[in-house]
Amino acid sequence: AELAETRRQHLLAQKLQGDVTAATQNETDASAKKRATEAALESANVDAEAAQVALDAGRNEHLAHAVRATLVIGEDCPVCGQRVAGLPNGGEPAALKALEQTARRATQTRSQAQTAHQQATQAFAAADALATQAQEQLEVALSGLVNSPGLTETERLLAEIATADADASSAQQAFDTATAAWIDAQRQRDASAGKQAKARDQYHQARDSLASMTPPPAQPDDLPRAWAMLQTWALERIPELTARDKALADKAEELGTEQARIGASLAERLGSFEIELGDDPNGQVVQAFAEAKVALSSIREQRTEKLRLQKERGDDRDAMATAERLARHLTVDRFERWLLRDAFGRLSASASTLLLELSNGQYAIRDNERFEFEVVDNTNAGETRSARTLSGGETFLASLALALALGDEVADMAVGGAARLESVFLDEGFGTLDPDTLDVVATAIEELGSRGRMVGIVTHVAELAQRLPVQFQVTKASGGATVKRAER
Repeated sequence: AELAETRRQHLLAQKLQGDVTAATQNETDASAKKRATEAALESANVDAEAAQVALDAGRNEHLAHAVRATLVIGEDCPVCGQRVAGLPNGGEPAALKALEQTARRATQTRSQAQTAHQQATQAFAAADALATQAQEQLEVALSGLVNSPGLTETERLLAEIATADADASSAQQAFDTATAAWIDAQRQRDASAGKQAKARDQYHQARDSLASMTPPPAQPDDLPRAWAMLQTWALERIPELTARDKALADKAEELGTEQARIGASLAERLGSFEIELGDDPNGQVVQAFAEAKVALSSIREQRTEKLRLQKERGDDRDAMATAERLARHLTVDRFERWLLRDAFGRLSASASTLLLELSNGQYAIRDNERFEFEVVDNTNAGETRSARTLSGGETFLASLALALALGDEVADMAVGGAARLESVFLDEGFGTLDPDTLDVVATAIEELGSRGRMVGIVTHVAELAQRLPVQFQVTKASGGATVKRAER
């Protein structure tokens, strides 16, 4: 299973290498197009600015035409002050009209260049993301091949495993055949031994029947020779034993032939198992059986190892399935939504604490699954309702709590904690607060400034302005306004 996975990783790495090459080429093409559109946009900006300058100069040159468009018969002329009796003749100057057309065309060209540049920038970002993703996937695939054999070596080892499985199957079949043959040989050997025992009994019975005549000594190891000796002895006896002796000789010959036939049959059977018939056929068969048993033990060990490898393959498949499920959960859309949910929840919790302080425990903030803010009205049995139902002053307090919470949480939310929110500007909304709430808000803002943040407030509420240490007072004047710095 491990080698099969290694081969799959090799094939995947080859495919991903092609994907990286194609993605890199697409990124290069998109970059070239982006640079071309940047140059075109810069040229269009220069042309549009030049056309606008020329148009402004033309309008200054033909101011009289602009004044003509405002004249009304019967009213005073804004230039000479005399009553207008009639309108002067003449249309828009051709030169001014041409400048306006040139300016419109330059503006349109610049807009088209901006659109083309935005499209090329988006295409380059997409190509760059695809190239980065393909490279990361290739690196992951290559990291899984560290200290692994190459594709050729992997396929060779897989072929060897297949051959070993086939050899194990063949050996099992050979063992089964040998076992059956051995059992048959054992059965034939037992049958032959029974026949030999029967023939020996017959010999002893014949000899015992002649015991009174002092027959020759018995020779149990060579039954045919024993029969022959007995026969010779009988021939040497009195003539009346001749007939009997002949019968015994015939019987001995018959038994000898049967023994030879059985011996030949046994030798043939043992030869089929590559066992040569010797003086101890039983011992030879037992030895062959022991050797076959050792071979069987080896085959069983190989089968056990095969089962272990199959179990490891199953475990690896389970691990791969787990990794695939984890990869699906870590996709860009799901992982980003999880991060946003965490950041949104932290912001809501921090803002809720601040709003409880600003509202004297009346309101708290929480978020829902749709990334919307809701308020908890503690004076109304903890009722939860949309933040849009708050009054103007209440909305200002909730917005201020969120702004202060964002200032506290932005460093933790930023990557690496590098971002800081050191300045806060508040515009309007103070006029909707009652005096007590205004005092609470002013105290909170002063405390925020004492923590090292710069707080700027745009307000028309004098009570609040008087509490600020540094003021920039704006006063309207004829044709403009004046700004004066004042410190408390």
